[in-house]
Amino acid sequence: MTDREYADDTEREHASRLAQARHAIAVEHPLSGLPPWSELAEQERLEAAATAALYLRAGRRAGLFPFDADEPVMLSVKQPSGEAMSRDDFEAFLRRMMGDQRGERLPVLDYDETHVVASLLDELAARFAGERLGWLAREMAVQMYDRIGL
Repeated sequence: MTDREYADDTEREHASRLAQARHAIAVEHPLSGLPPWSELAEQERLEAAATAALYLRAGRRAGLFPFDADEPVMLSVKQPSGEAMSRDDFEAFLRRMMGDQRGERLPVLDYDETHVVASLLDELAARFAGERLGWLAREMAVQMYDRIGL
């Protein structure tokens, strides 16, 4: 996993900490024969952290621990100050944008493209179920499905 494959610096840090903790537990076993974390090659530490990042994501997806409400939405969405935007702030921004921009409806997508976008919105809704951003994604997916008769 390269730096670009982590959601953000926080995920990279958490994955590294989880990998170190998991390795420390393994080293504690008297017959492990494993060297301490500090003696692992850089590539071994990077691979352990990449695996740990996948376990962090799986734990979140399984609902074992919640996402932090202040977790950035994505790296490309920022506050005007340049700081990451929370998902709730992003949802509010999108709703304001839709409310402010009630103009002429444009036929931009064909049937198949609309179906694809609605399916992606449904996936986003499932990913953020129980959160404002997830509710907005579901509302938009339903509107798009309605427009194509599904």
